[in-house]
Amino acid sequence: MIKNIFLPEKIGNKRIIAQRIVGLALQDETVTLTLVYAKRSKTIIEELLSEKLSSDVNLSYAQRASEAIKKIMLHVKNFDQIRIAIPASIVTFKELQVPFDDVEKIRMVLDYEIESMLPFSISNAVIDFIITKHNKEQKSTQVLVAAVQNQDLQAELDIYTQAGVEPNHITIDLFATYGLYKQISDYASIEKGSILVEVGETSTRIAFLQNGELRLTRTMPRGIISIVKNISEESGMDVEKIKEHLDLNGVNSLGGDALAKIFQNQFINFFNDIQFTLNSFSLKLNFYDEITKIIFTQKANQVKGFVKLCSDTLQIPCESFDWRKVFEIKSVKKQLKNIDYGAVDFVTAIGTAIPCYEQDQFDLRRKSFVLVDYKLVSKQIIAVVVLLTTMFLAIGVHGYMQISTLRNTLEKTEKTEISRLKAIFPKDHMPKKQTLQAFVQEAQKLVREKTDLWSAFRKERLNPLEIMLELTNIADKTRNNIYFTDLSINSKDKGGVEIDVDGFFKSKKGSGSHFNDWIPIELRFKESLIFTLLEDPISATIIPDSGVKFSVKLKLKEKEK
Repeated sequence: MIKNIFLPEKIGNKRIIAQRIVGLALQDETVTLTLVYAKRSKTIIEELLSEKLSSDVNLSYAQRASEAIKKIMLHVKNFDQIRIAIPASIVTFKELQVPFDDVEKIRMVLDYEIESMLPFSISNAVIDFIITKHNKEQKSTQVLVAAVQNQDLQAELDIYTQAGVEPNHITIDLFATYGLYKQISDYASIEKGSILVEVGETSTRIAFLQNGELRLTRTMPRGIISIVKNISEESGMDVEKIKEHLDLNGVNSLGGDALAKIFQNQFINFFNDIQFTLNSFSLKLNFYDEITKIIFTQKANQVKGFVKLCSDTLQIPCESFDWRKVFEIKSVKKQLKNIDYGAVDFVTAIGTAIPCYEQDQFDLRRKSFVLVDYKLVSKQIIAVVVLLTTMFLAIGVHGYMQISTLRNTLEKTEKTEISRLKAIFPKDHMPKKQTLQAFVQEAQKLVREKTDLWSAFRKERLNPLEIMLELTNIADKTRNNIYFTDLSINSKDKGGVEIDVDGFFKSKKGSGSHFNDWIPIELRFKESLIFTLLEDPISATIIPDSGVKFSVKLKLKEKEK
């Protein structure tokens, strides 16, 4: 529980906690779903599901799509988040170059840079971007910006909301397909120009990639149904019969040469429209190199002979996007039942559930569409209260244990000190109560007795502490290297006090300066406020390696009454 409340699912490109992620894609008349278990070092694909939309003509497309989503979600019980892909047909794409590569900096200037390029107000739209290229030499970044109007995004979200699904993350089917393309080495290694073509029922999206970088995208208002209607108008055949024919036989007709020619002509016209779009891409980007490969997804892969006919017509290698190549990615494992998935295209659903690193931060859940999980917020508040309470309790328990430890330490220290005091304490003054406080009180009592005893010597005018303090001030050992070898304090019969001081002085500057540096010390003796020299000059002799040996005879000055 705690991981869902506080920990981020990822730090950078490193996953912190394992999650089950549902990738949902609504593609014309089919809903596809991928369930993956994303761990720290690998991703396991556990489910691949598809659900056809109802053919009930009394229901709107949104209602039929919601029912299909609701049905397919019944097969998924445990998951942590849902990621969906919205159609690129409702999105406006713009390429932009910025002079830095920090994602947050780009996001800060994105609105300002892109606003003039959009055909609608940016205040009524949601925008985000993916990085398509880093230019280290120019220190710039090329980004592809996606902008979708609020009402269009809301209409897509309403389909999922009516199905009881609240998506955590919103991407674009084009980016999902491109993201999977980037992760499969066979596709990512394609050099020069390559094309991703998603053929739908009523529209076709064409994306141009240059050395694996997504550069341009365009949506043609023609799809499989458009081709079917054109064949029907030219041949007079019923639309439903043409659909059945395509499902069974593909682009080849069984109705004679004339009908076969009509079929082929309409598909060739469609391929020529694709070629026209490719030419416009080349002109816009000044790209005159060869197109290495065209890769088809969705409906193109469900019509037999479609890809081969396109390759023969355009004279460009074409192939179907094989979603099964996702299992060639080292970090992706499969845990699927042995089911024949037929011609169902799971490219978008897989790319939605397993985004590439460059697209991991892309999300149209922004501005007014930010998902606020009120249950999670309430859980976080409760968790914070519980954690704070636990923390204070822990601090209290820890404090109590520390106090107990200190008390035990104090008792041990007290016993140790009592033992030491017993060893030096006079036996006749041993306190009855064997506590440290009792010993301290008894010691204070003894000190007072000794003080009273020594106070009798005041009459003799002997004050050793005063004499020693003055000698200490004269010596000033912080500045001078001087020490006393002998000190004698004598009280004379006539009442005077004489002091004899012997010692050595050594200059800190070296042996050549002993005597010169001794002179200030001698002067300090002469200028003392409490001493009078009995012998002047002071006896001072140079001793090699020892400095100046001195002998001073002093008399304590009488204090004024």
